[in-house]
Amino acid sequence: MRVVGMRCIQTHPSHRQHHIFQVDDDTRRCQEIARGIRELHRSIPFRGAVVELPTGGARGSRANRAMGLAHGVIIGTLEGLGVPVQGVLPDAVKTAAGGKRLATKDQVQRGILKAFDWSAVEASFGYLRPLNRWEHIADAAGTVLAARGWAQSPFRALDARSPSSVVEAATPSGVNHGRGAEDRAGGTPPARQRRSRA
Repeated sequence: MRVVGMRCIQTHPSHRQHHIFQVDDDTRRCQEIARGIRELHRSIPFRGAVVELPTGGARGSRANRAMGLAHGVIIGTLEGLGVPVQGVLPDAVKTAAGGKRLATKDQVQRGILKAFDWSAVEASFGYLRPLNRWEHIADAAGTVLAARGWAQSPFRALDARSPSSVVEAATPSGVNHGRGAEDRAGGTPPARQRRSRA
């Protein structure tokens, strides 16, 4: 499968000194996610979407709330665009990309690099390095692998003659934890990985 476009939608909380109510800040961030999805659909009118839907487990109630808000906005926006959506669980992504249910993030990312043709977007890899963006793009690509071939998957409509697939990730920055994936062995974006092998 060939990646023809990618975007990581990351929102950021308002500065505390602005004295913004949390509910208003959450509303703004949800609107940013919705606008980002609509903008992507205008530039690349994708015909199906797959969304990773964790059942919970984020660190703290705030992170779980942010994750739930993001999922609701993503699914609602795609429904408004008339785009069919398939949800997949994180374990399915790990199995599809990393070969086993308990695959590490590094193993998943290595599998993603092998499973997709990234040549069309290689010039954009510099954009992925800050803010852990590569980690989210890799997770989004993993959802495509997990849903490919499912009877209920929107990708059933994209048969083998389809020339490309689109990978798009949307997440509130409050859900992110840990170091950037580009700092981990085996988790570098493809462009950097190729240079390290030269």
